[in-house]
Amino acid sequence: QLWTQDPKDVITRMEHSIALFRGYREQYKLAKDKLAGIPNGKQFDFEHEDMFGKAVRFCRRLEKLMDMFGSMHQFMALKKKRVDSMEPLLASFEHLINDFKMKSHDLLDFNHSGFERDFVEFAMNNSGLEHAIQEFMDRRWDISLSLERPFSHSPECPLSVLSLSLLS
Repeated sequence: QLWTQDPKDVITRMEHSIALFRGYREQYKLAKDKLAGIPNGKQFDFEHEDMFGKAVRFCRRLEKLMDMFGSMHQFMALKKKRVDSMEPLLASFEHLINDFKMKSHDLLDFNHSGFERDFVEFAMNNSGLEHAIQEFMDRRWDISLSLERPFSHSPECPLSVLSLSLLS
């Protein structure tokens, strides 16, 4: 079950799977080109779609899952930081993920079109949350800069210390 595993580990395994497929496809191309140089030799006469169509669709699914698990990893990191007033945004993301989990998709079944529709919905909602977090951080940064100005000429309070204390 992918949901119970560390998102970073899941992403790494998916990246390795995609790299393996790309390497296999490259070796196929090299072998086909080599055989083409031998005019009387046996040639590869397989259709590219027949050979690689399912693997290409599987890799596309993995890329979508990597996007989803990457978002999970980022939100988990934000949650560990315990940034004041960000709890509602983090709760919204947890709700978004839990809603997706409840749909009980077989995440690796690239033939299931219901996943595609639900992933598009997830991606739109996730994009909105990421935008809201960016706005939150921008506002927080603006506040910290406005608080920094009165202390900027004070030798007792270095800017970097003040900035770090306000942002953490």
